Amino acid sequence: MCKRNKVCIYMFIVVMVLQIIIPALSVILETSYTLTSEAADNIIATWDNVGDEGSKITATLYNTGILDIKGTGKIKNNMHWYKYTDSYNYMDCISLIYNVIISEGVEDIGKKAFKGCSELKSVQANHVKNIGESAFERLQVVE
Repeated sequence: MCKRNKVCIYMFIVVMVLQIIIPALSVILETSYTLTSEAADNIIATWDNVGDEGSKITATLYNTGILDIKGTGKIKNNMHWYKYTDSYNYMDCISLIYNVIISEGVEDIGKKAFKGCSELKSVQANHVKNIGESAFERLQVVE
């Protein structure tokens, strides 16, 4: 009888501790998920490799219209930014690109790389060494 009471007491203690730990973990995990979800909501599209052979370049389009390009190498010729079509069709996706930011490491932009990006207003590409023919053919230069 004594052993049985000890087992009951231990089980009671374990259950009480779990009732405290599980809600605490739930709050921690839910907060972490919420932050990740909010960050992901700002992203419209991502492209894993927009670089030529031997290049490692990624691009992320945010709902602010910024296309952030990072990596090393050269951006492909005739880059088709519309290939991401989960929730946006061809015209929607390219018409949402307003600003392009190209990070250090991306040294070349291919021919007609931003063809069709009719709403493109600005490009930050301080480290780019070579820009292909008609890479920004529809960019309106404001002086």
